[in-house]
Amino acid sequence: MRLTWLCYGRKRINYTELQYPMRWNNWWQVQRHQTVFNYNYVQRLQEKGITVHAPEDVLKYPVMPEMPAFPDVDAAAHDPVRSPFDQPSEHPLYHPEPAYTFKDRSRFPAQQELHHALSLTKSMVCAEGLPARVQAATPVAPVFDEQDRRIQDVIRESFMFDATQKKLPRLVAVPHIGWTPVVDQMNRPLPYPTDKVSWQRRVKADYGIPMLRRLENLTRGLIRHCEGLAPAYPNLLDRQVLERNSIRQLYRRHGKLVQIYVSIPFMVTDPQPLPPFLTPDQVQDTRDSNLPDLHPMNCFAAIWPKHIYRDQNNFPVKESTHSAPHVHLAFAFESLRECYWSPQVYAARSLTMAFALALGQARMKYGPEFVGELPEPVAVQFVKTNGFRTTFSAFQLNTLDLENDEGVKNVFWHAPRQDFFTQCEYAQALPIFRGYNPEVFKTLIGMYLQGVKQ
Repeated sequence: MRLTWLCYGRKRINYTELQYPMRWNNWWQVQRHQTVFNYNYVQRLQEKGITVHAPEDVLKYPVMPEMPAFPDVDAAAHDPVRSPFDQPSEHPLYHPEPAYTFKDRSRFPAQQELHHALSLTKSMVCAEGLPARVQAATPVAPVFDEQDRRIQDVIRESFMFDATQKKLPRLVAVPHIGWTPVVDQMNRPLPYPTDKVSWQRRVKADYGIPMLRRLENLTRGLIRHCEGLAPAYPNLLDRQVLERNSIRQLYRRHGKLVQIYVSIPFMVTDPQPLPPFLTPDQVQDTRDSNLPDLHPMNCFAAIWPKHIYRDQNNFPVKESTHSAPHVHLAFAFESLRECYWSPQVYAARSLTMAFALALGQARMKYGPEFVGELPEPVAVQFVKTNGFRTTFSAFQLNTLDLENDEGVKNVFWHAPRQDFFTQCEYAQALPIFRGYNPEVFKTLIGMYLQGVKQ
């Protein structure tokens, strides 16, 4: 006789478990009325000479002082329920004068982004590429052992080997699969390229590492390896790294109030200011330069006026007595949607953010009411990246006389956008890493070593 498993037999019922609710209910009915027994605690304490006070004698005096009576108010007039304002002027942050606001997602007119940013900040492009001093400080050979392998490990750990798994936003720009739904429906050429991306193709949402976490881990790893040069450059130990900063700076341009309110994920500060990139004579030579001609538009064409804003300047470093008050290097992140913008967009946004940094630095040093040519220019360096691509730039603030276009101009440098790597992801359950460019990290080292002594 063969013994087999019983697959479709009747499940045995544990009747004891079914009786638990009934037993609990019966026992609760019995125990809900508790009898207080007298164990003669008071008598025993008095026999030992311990004074016993009655609760009525202890609590007859109020523990808290009497509060004054509230006046009679109309409950309907002080309704705590939130509701939209009937008029914008009822908002507590409403100002009659509008502020032309530039934020993280603001964009200048297409094909003229850099020209509008130069006009808005009263700046000029000095030369193609980064300042000569930064280029001279960029190392040709690796500066520490196994430099390329260690930087590649940082990229892999940030983009692939992180255990965090969250639902990612839907990918708007899907890699090209041979056809585009929009082209099939419209049957005419589109104003954006369709050879590499299938626009408006809806794909299934994916799980993975959020882009913000990737970029933060990548930036921390790169800064950590730059700080590893401290044995040769001891001044690097005095620097500080500030994360998740917000900057709001208001100034007047052509009689109108302008507000730049952006977020700076990472800032590297130093006890000593970054030396200017131009000599005083070169700064004076900027008087002969002209700003871009935007006719028939102006520099306010793409930034919208807002009546609701905070009328105060914010800067991460509050006082010059801070241990490291001077900004040397700042990082800003790009979203996936920004990956397909033109290089002018990155340059214009980098210029505007770097200008806000330098403006806040100058006001902390010379006072919020200072207007005119700066006694000593303020220089900052800026990096804008989405992990795959990186844009390096530098800015020098020479003047705060922003009402007119004459006089000394501010100066901006920017290098062409570089690919840090081309692919870092899992493909068919295998980790794939391709297209690493070691020149990007070498350029970052050249910028990080500005203002230090060996």
